[in-house]
Amino acid sequence: MVRLVQLLDGVPAKRFPLDKERLTIGRGPGNDIELDDLSVSIRHAVIERIGDPETAEYHIRDLESTNGTYVNEEPISCRRLHNRDIIRIGWTHFEFIDERAGQEKTMKIRKTWLPGVFISKK
Repeated sequence: MVRLVQLLDGVPAKRFPLDKERLTIGRGPGNDIELDDLSVSIRHAVIERIGDPETAEYHIRDLESTNGTYVNEEPISCRRLHNRDIIRIGWTHFEFIDERAGQEKTMKIRKTWLPGVFISKK
């Protein structure tokens, strides 16, 4: 499951599943995530799913907001999101959670046997 977790003083407060191709964030009505924060623009940012939901990438794009969008405290115009990234929009913080991140393919280990010694190579 992929979701945004709204943080309040670093503690998870609300969860928003990213189950749509496009999720809008802003202060105005009609946004998927509506923030009651005067430092947030009416249409502030959008998160877009690119590709099949099973293997998709997620990108966040600032919609020319007044105060900008930040990922890990770096200002962005558009950026791919990675598991555990922290997004700041106005005074509101979110954590991007991608539970698929731990499901990477298992690495194959080559085994070499020497008398009395086991050596593992990548």
